[in-house]
Amino acid sequence: MFNEPYAGRIVWNKVRMAKDPDAGKRLSRPNPREEWQSIDVPQLRIVKQSVWEQAHALKTEKGHLASHMKRRAPHLLSGLLRCGCCGSGMSVHDRDKTGKTRTRCSAVRESGSCSNRRIIFLRDIERLVLSGMVEELKAHG
Repeated sequence: MFNEPYAGRIVWNKVRMAKDPDAGKRLSRPNPREEWQSIDVPQLRIVKQSVWEQAHALKTEKGHLASHMKRRAPHLLSGLLRCGCCGSGMSVHDRDKTGKTRTRCSAVRESGSCSNRRIIFLRDIERLVLSGMVEELKAHG
């Protein structure tokens, strides 16, 4: 929703590429807003101006909220689970007939590059992680 072309505008020169002297990798660094360049391209517009403005107003409004009031992760371990075979993230796969959430390796779903085809109930993963944490706290607490 915040892509400029959706509103019929192309913006460039937002970032510059710099080389990290230690790692040798290229890094993107933001340019000051006054260096940005843009052009109106009305034929690219797919969002009405009023909708675009409402979305930006909501984003600005939420930007002032305390962090606990902003959008929360949908699950206890969102963004933390990794595949034991390839190290990719685990993501929600679907829900079974009873409504229980099932997870699987994201690489299997997106590119098929992982051989781990197991589908695991999220509730089981959360239960194991929490019981492991309880055991660690008992052992060191």
